[in-house]
Amino acid sequence: MDYKIAVVDDDYSSQNNLLEFLGKYSEGNKVFFKTSVFNDGDELLDSYKCQYDIVFMDIEMVRCDGMTAAMKIREIDKETEIIFITNSPNYAIDGYKVGAFSYLVKPLKYFVFQTELRRALVEANKAKNQYIIISMINNSIKVALDDIYYIESYMHKLIYHTTAGDYEVYGTMKEIEKKLSDSSFVRSNSGYIVNLKYIDSIKGDTIFVRDVELKISRSKKNAVMDKLLSYYSRKLY
Repeated sequence: MDYKIAVVDDDYSSQNNLLEFLGKYSEGNKVFFKTSVFNDGDELLDSYKCQYDIVFMDIEMVRCDGMTAAMKIREIDKETEIIFITNSPNYAIDGYKVGAFSYLVKPLKYFVFQTELRRALVEANKAKNQYIIISMINNSIKVALDDIYYIESYMHKLIYHTTAGDYEVYGTMKEIEKKLSDSSFVRSNSGYIVNLKYIDSIKGDTIFVRDVELKISRSKKNAVMDKLLSYYSRKLY
């Protein structure tokens, strides 16, 4: 399994210590880390595209401290695991505000580091198949699959209708259908992919999702009904 890791620390000795520990863990546990290193919170934010599974974040940095950077990250990314690296445990209460996974106090000890990293990887692995990254012109946003009502195709664009609003991007239904093939979504016709969770009812050739009427094509009707039945059967057990 491959994981993307960000190390954000303005102290080079701390950076090297983290990289050494990550390398040791990788070798001993047969996992691969693609690691990016940043010298300050603003460097991370400048290139942030919701791409990291875990972010190791120093709190006390000169230009943009770790807590500020974490708050900015949470505006677009609710899923990445943030592990704060700090000289003092006094920041722990503030960390709950940004959903920090845990804290590591400097100087780091490998036993403690590997224990927290292992726990974070378990959570990151759970999350991998539970969200999708929507890449727009100026930024990207990570959206939980459970928060998507349905996806609409219109004029070479995809419109994600979600609990937080609509997101419009360029893309094809074929691409997104492939990404969602193992999830609780079904293609109802050439223009819609629907989250089974939000189907209120089906009447004739119409699906009702949150008071919106979506058509089912004749060729898709059996597949929609079969997948909906399977979805609710799983919910019962």
